[in-house]
Amino acid sequence: MATYQKQISVSNSRSSEVSQTSHFKSLGGKRSQVWSPDNVTVVVKKVKEEKQNIDDYEKMRQKNIAEKIALLQSLDIFKAKQELAELSDRKKTKSSKGLKLKAVKEPIPLRPRSLRLQKRDPEGLLIPESSVPQSVDSVVQHHRKSHGTLDFKDVCKNSDENGLQKFIIDLKHILKEKVRNPSNRSLKEYIKRFNKMKINSDQVAKVTPTRIFSLAIHPVTTKTLVIAGSKWGHIGFWDVKSQTESDGVFAFEPHSRPVNCIQISGDNQEKLYSSSYDGTVRCGDLVKCVFDEVYFTPEDNDDACFYFEFLSPQVLIITQDAGRLSIVDTRTGKKEPDNLFQLSSRRMKTVSVHPLKRDYFVTASNDGKASLWDLRSMQRKPQSVADLAHEKSLSSAFFSPVTGNYILTTSFDNKLRLFDSTELNEDIKVKKTYRHNNQTGRWLTPFRAIWLPNNEEGFIVGSMNHPHQIEVLDVNGDCAYTFMGESLGSVCSINAFHPTEPVLAGGNSSGRVHVFM
Repeated sequence: MATYQKQISVSNSRSSEVSQTSHFKSLGGKRSQVWSPDNVTVVVKKVKEEKQNIDDYEKMRQKNIAEKIALLQSLDIFKAKQELAELSDRKKTKSSKGLKLKAVKEPIPLRPRSLRLQKRDPEGLLIPESSVPQSVDSVVQHHRKSHGTLDFKDVCKNSDENGLQKFIIDLKHILKEKVRNPSNRSLKEYIKRFNKMKINSDQVAKVTPTRIFSLAIHPVTTKTLVIAGSKWGHIGFWDVKSQTESDGVFAFEPHSRPVNCIQISGDNQEKLYSSSYDGTVRCGDLVKCVFDEVYFTPEDNDDACFYFEFLSPQVLIITQDAGRLSIVDTRTGKKEPDNLFQLSSRRMKTVSVHPLKRDYFVTASNDGKASLWDLRSMQRKPQSVADLAHEKSLSSAFFSPVTGNYILTTSFDNKLRLFDSTELNEDIKVKKTYRHNNQTGRWLTPFRAIWLPNNEEGFIVGSMNHPHQIEVLDVNGDCAYTFMGESLGSVCSINAFHPTEPVLAGGNSSGRVHVFM
């Protein structure tokens, strides 16, 4: 019995030894180390050291995070982040004011089968061989409006007859106002006014159905009346502060093609003149509410009327296609030119008459020249006084409005140029050249830099920069002011400034007008 107990004791002792040591494990024919109590102690120490290192690193990381958060809080970064998120979440929607025309879907005409598919020759006879296919394209024709006088009601595109009647009554009422003569202001005085001019969604409206080619602001002050000419012959009126159902917008269609120039007569605020690519010049009588035909070119020639200027309150000088220029006296009622001159082989985009010496005028042509002319020397053979060369074609050239001592040009060579025209001779030189992106492309109306009213220190021009803006540059080449705002959501190629009030209007390629006031 004692022997049996002794064997059990030896067995328990051996099992205890086995439990304190690890079995040998074969890994690829090699044996691992023995797992002893000493090894366990070493491992535990290493784990504690690693844990201590991790704790130290975590403390350092948390400390760095806290320091960076404190720095960002001191710089108000989180506040700026929240404001930016609010701006990005805000959906930008186009102004719904203005024309609400229903789109008329015209049926697409079926293209006739070609003679080739019909297996016919050009004479229409059946042949076994294939013939040359004949393509037939459907072209939308915009025919010239009928000659003579057009009534407002007959060419109005709005469906609200009652609103149109009220608009006409209000128009006649405001035209009784005596218009103030514009006073000369310095650029500093203008900038003080600019700082107070703002834009909001109520000052944006669709005034014409299609792209705007010309823009004017009526000189009355009791109302802000903006007038725009469009790509397909529309002339839109917008009473900016109107609260009527139509938003004060009424569009008329006295022309059939782009209205490239509209101006209020200098001595009669009731007369609105317009010239169009359809070869006609009309006078809108805002009291009689009619569009009278003042001048038209032979329809067979497809001779467009691009731009006009007043030689006198009743005499117009008009640029036409293929370099022609006509002088029209509206008092004769002949609707024909008193004089017609061939000045160039290329079309002339604009014409500007010297404010003091009315016999001189400057034209901007597609041949890359701004040419100075003297009307007195054109009776025999027209010869320019000076040709101001540019690298590419021009979109405009205008005399400064007070003395005419400068000529401001806009060209597709990405430059605005200021010429010194103090002496009207062949020695006119460039005074200043401005680098300016004028690449408006196919779908935007080309820029035309215009002078501030009765000021020769600064001028206004559209911009391709982002955010969208309208620039005011000075004669020294600096940007004097930039009109911007959240509601200015597109490029305004054509701009106009009120003659006496702090009101700026800009027109875009979709027929919308943006007003700063």
